[in-house]
Order: sequence, then C-alpha cells, then structure tokens
Amino acid sequence: MSEKINLDQEKLELWYEQFGSKKFQLQSEMAEDHGKKTLDLYHRSIDFIYKTITIIGIVAGFGFTAIDHVKNDLLFILGEGLLFAAIAVGIWSTQKIYLGERKNFDDFFSKIKKHFKEWYALFKPVFDKAIKNNLTRNDIIALQNKEWELVSILSDSPEIEKDRKDILSGIVWAIFGLFIFGGLMLLISFLIC
Repeated sequence: MSEKINLDQEKLELWYEQFGSKKFQLQSEMAEDHGKKTLDLYHRSIDFIYKTITIIGIVAGFGFTAIDHVKNDLLFILGEGLLFAAIAVGIWSTQKIYLGERKNFDDFFSKIKKHFKEWYALFKPVFDKAIKNNLTRNDIIALQNKEWELVSILSDSPEIEKDRKDILSGIVWAIFGLFIFGGLMLLISFLIC
C-alpha cells in the first residue's frame, strides 16, 4: 500500500493550486495560443500568395489593355494563358494550405483536449481523496505521469514553419515560373511578328 499524505487546509490549497488551478489555466492558455498561431499562420502564408496573384492579375490586365498593339497572337494567347494558370495555381494552393494547416492544428488540438479530459478524470478522484485527507503518493505519481504525457504531446506538435516551407516552396516556384514565362511571352507578343 502506498504511503498516505496528510494535508491540512493550507497544504490542500497549495496542492490544488499546483495540480488543479494551474492545469485549468494552462489548458486555457494553450487554447488561446492555438487560435493565435492558427490565425497568424493563415495570414502570413496566404497573404504572400494573394499579393503575388494580384500582381499577376495586374500584368495580365495590362496585356489586354494593349491588345490592339499585339504583333503575335499566338504568343499573346500563350502568355495570357500562363498568367491565368499562375493565378489558378495560386488560388488552388491557397486553399490547399488553408485546409492542410487547419487539419494539422485540429488534430494537434484534439490530442490536447483528449489529454486534459483524461487528466481531469484522473484529477477529480485524487482531489476528492485530498479533501478527505486520503491522498497517497501513488495518486501524486499518477498525476505527474499524466503531466509527462502532455510534454510528449507538445514535443510532437506540428512543425508549423517546416510544413509551411515545404508546401510553399513548390507552389511559389510554380507560380513564379508561370508568371515569368507568361510575362515574357506577353512582352514578346508586342515586339515580334
């Protein structure tokens, strides 16, 4: 049998502060942090692609405003087509990034919520024992082991920067490649017959 721990009112309050109150506060802070990181990630990642799409749209629009001066219709059509393809890739990739990161964060946050639900299910009976002055070392050890699970979950958190860089690098190269070749074809269509 495990050694019994006697707690007077003051020690019980300290114990609750350490094992109870702080956990609820941590859960709240983690939820808030999750929300902030999610929004920040979406804003930074998607904003870059939006700006690029806007610039490409402006270039494509300029091409159509000078359509009377086109000397090579085929190059003009190919150039505009590549610019529109760059816009389509940008819009598609923005949605892909949004959905992929949303899934990563939701999966991660589900693990955290599950952990705290299990932790509370463990904490409540232990707290009841502490109130009745029947707390044992095994109870404390069980709570500490559950805390180590949280450390493990946090160390397995999604690699935000790495995921974003992996997704964006290929997409950005595709968008810029289409933009450069489309822009060059568009420019050449005004110069060469």
